[in-house]
Amino acid sequence: MSLNSSPGFTQMGITSSMSRMAPAAWLVTAVFMLSNSTTPLYVHWQAQMGFSSGTLTVVFAIYIAGLLGTLLVAGQLSDRYGRKPVLLPGLALALLACGLFASASSIFVLAVGRLFAGIAVGIIVSAGMAAVVDAGGTDNKRKAALLASIAMVLGAGIGPLVAGGVAQTMKQPVLPIFAAEAVVLISAMLAALRLPKPVGHKAEKLRLRLPHVPSGKPTPSAVRHRNVWAWHYRNLFRTCARPVSPVAAPGSSESTAGRRNGMRNVLHRSRRAACRQAMARAADFWR
Repeated sequence: MSLNSSPGFTQMGITSSMSRMAPAAWLVTAVFMLSNSTTPLYVHWQAQMGFSSGTLTVVFAIYIAGLLGTLLVAGQLSDRYGRKPVLLPGLALALLACGLFASASSIFVLAVGRLFAGIAVGIIVSAGMAAVVDAGGTDNKRKAALLASIAMVLGAGIGPLVAGGVAQTMKQPVLPIFAAEAVVLISAMLAALRLPKPVGHKAEKLRLRLPHVPSGKPTPSAVRHRNVWAWHYRNLFRTCARPVSPVAAPGSSESTAGRRNGMRNVLHRSRRAACRQAMARAADFWR
């Protein structure tokens, strides 16, 4: 039996690849935690600022606009200039969004924070998840893709779960939640600084292209990936379209009960969405 095929050597190789992929995966988890931590707090902000359900839908739409617009260019920029030069500004925008959420006193500040969060998520989905695959190397592409997906679902689930728990136990939950998120994002920034030096294709002329459907029959994995994301955004827009109960006077028993019920519903939908995404990713891995 050769040395390369021995169990000890294989275990060392797996440990080494995980140590390379873990910092990049942490970036994905940290930004998705920030993005989804706002979900249980909309009831609190709505009671505080008194905006309507239509305004809430606009805030969600601004987030989606920032996300989709960034997805069109972030991946191409990271292919040319490397992952780190694209990821660091994205994490800086996430930190700025965190500060805006913590100090939000108007719907305008909240909308700008959601825009910055959408841009940060777009950068992480394209450059961040690609950085995980790059760190895994050619021999671990499948494991790296699975780890990146787990990191995304983990952040999407932990964010609203923790934020919702804090919101149910504290009268003023916004500042503690986003203070903790700032610490998480700073740790992600430090992890990004440890990523390998940028490897891009600067000699080539930059030509931004719109996404297109490749010719020929798509592969089964591509179809499953498309279906998972389509399901994700369908549920997001269905959530935005649901009517929000009228806001009662702050401090009243009706307002407190409505806020708690709203938080429970949001937490239930978030946990269910995270579980379904995890099951879809696991099924994709084993097929």
